[in-house]
Amino acid sequence: VAVVTELPTTVVADVVGQYDIGSLDKYWPADDGVENTNYFLRTSRGLEYVLTVVESSTHHNDLMIRVLDLAHRNDLPVAPVMASKTGAREIYRLNKPMLLAPRLPGRHIDQPNENQCGAVGKFLAMFHLSTSELGLEAHEYPRNLTWLNHHAALSREIQHPTYQRQLEEALDGITIGLERPEIEELPTGIVHGDLFRDNALFNEGELSGVVDFHHTSHHYWIYDVAVAINDWCTTEQQQLDEHRAAALVRGYQTIRPFDDAETACYPAFGLYSAVAFWLSRLVAVSADTGSHSRPPKDPDEFRRIAAQHLRGFSLF
Repeated sequence: VAVVTELPTTVVADVVGQYDIGSLDKYWPADDGVENTNYFLRTSRGLEYVLTVVESSTHHNDLMIRVLDLAHRNDLPVAPVMASKTGAREIYRLNKPMLLAPRLPGRHIDQPNENQCGAVGKFLAMFHLSTSELGLEAHEYPRNLTWLNHHAALSREIQHPTYQRQLEEALDGITIGLERPEIEELPTGIVHGDLFRDNALFNEGELSGVVDFHHTSHHYWIYDVAVAINDWCTTEQQQLDEHRAAALVRGYQTIRPFDDAETACYPAFGLYSAVAFWLSRLVAVSADTGSHSRPPKDPDEFRRIAAQHLRGFSLF
């Protein structure tokens, strides 16, 4: 559900005062963000930052902070969470944790080209390898098969029967796919879990930033690739573009080639990731009261992507 915490000037100025960045000049709400509230701010030193109000108690801020530190040390375009004057990485105000990070340059891309998709694939592979040492310390990705089945059952009350049958068919395919013997051979580690177009920035044609690591967890790396493909490589009609998908995969494999198990299992993970976001959006729609300024995203987008996977969408 989209949430917005209205921050008065006194609170933002107080938070800024906890850091050695000058005093607050101005601040304004960011347009993006669904699960958390984000503000841009500028200080008296002329630099801009992002202030995030973490709205969900299920987010693992400690892991995210460590992942960002490691990725930043490996020269990836991410913004590490800043430490306050006392060394705190989280500032609590209004009974909520708040995080401050430098604002990265660039803008979001609505319809990426093949080169931009390739850059995202390359980033993802570098991110997987550079954070691999934290893999075993991370919590497991929560949207597993149990989560899918639970929320699919709940969706029967709010979804058209035709779509529900399609969802059940997809779940059967995912279950069969995740029971393949090759699953045990798949590489795992830290995943971003939400590398959509609105979580990446491009500046002068180059990938200049990746943001929103609140879904960071331990999972199959091929799932992270599938999440990215299902968003970056779809047209305005929510149809997968095989040329962009191939470009993203090529970019990834310039850094870390897929093994045979990943190639064999990709169709199941393409479907799996589509259904996971189809269901998460259905959950958001059912919980929406209309009281927030940002409505939940349309679950039907991922229903159509899942349908394309069911018809057969192969990268290899």
